[in-house]
Amino acid sequence: MNKETTELYEALAELSYAIAMADGKIQPEEKRKFRSIIRQELKEDAWIAESRFEILNSAISPTLKSAYDKAIQIIHHRKSHFDGNMEKIFLNVIQKVADAFQGEDEMEEEIIDQLKGEIEKIRA
Repeated sequence: MNKETTELYEALAELSYAIAMADGKIQPEEKRKFRSIIRQELKEDAWIAESRFEILNSAISPTLKSAYDKAIQIIHHRKSHFDGNMEKIFLNVIQKVADAFQGEDEMEEEIIDQLKGEIEKIRA
């Protein structure tokens, strides 16, 4: 695993954290679903995102905005490694996390739309 991919998986955890925090609090069901989703998408590399999510949740506790901003910063910094497959993984995980607890709400939808806009900027 190269450093760039590791950082992108950590960014994915940051975005997942932001989505889970959109309603103001991370629910236990959201944490369980995140672990299940990330293991399905990243297989043996899931531990990278799981570890980052847990650190964010238990020690750092960033705001939704700071978690989102950090993730976007990493994506832009590592854009040469943010290929179509990575984009697909990000969008799949984020959408599934948004749907994990009582479906997608307005704030989660806004975050997903912002992410898609950032991805378009990277692709331009």
